[in-house]
Amino acid sequence: MAGGEHGEKFLDGKPAVVLTTRGGAYGPGTPRAGWDHNTDYLRRVVGDIWGADLTLIEREFTLVGVNPALDAFTETAAIMRKNAHEAAAEAGRTLAARV
Repeated sequence: MAGGEHGEKFLDGKPAVVLTTRGGAYGPGTPRAGWDHNTDYLRRVVGDIWGADLTLIEREFTLVGVNPALDAFTETAAIMRKNAHEAAAEAGRTLAARV
């Protein structure tokens, strides 16, 4: 089934914002690239199966400042945090404009 009875999609065309975070970094070029199994799953379920008009916001390095092994990434984490906050604010403005 695609989501509901008779292949209906629960969120067919409705806007949805999903924010996902990771304590470390799993993006291309990182030692653990490809270890993030959460984001693709959320994209598949919310966007493809449920049919939402999906905006996905991702943030990595949320454990910088908590895990001393990640202290070298403080500046990168601050930029990622700023970018995620800006993306979330923009997503909120976009949703509000649709109402």
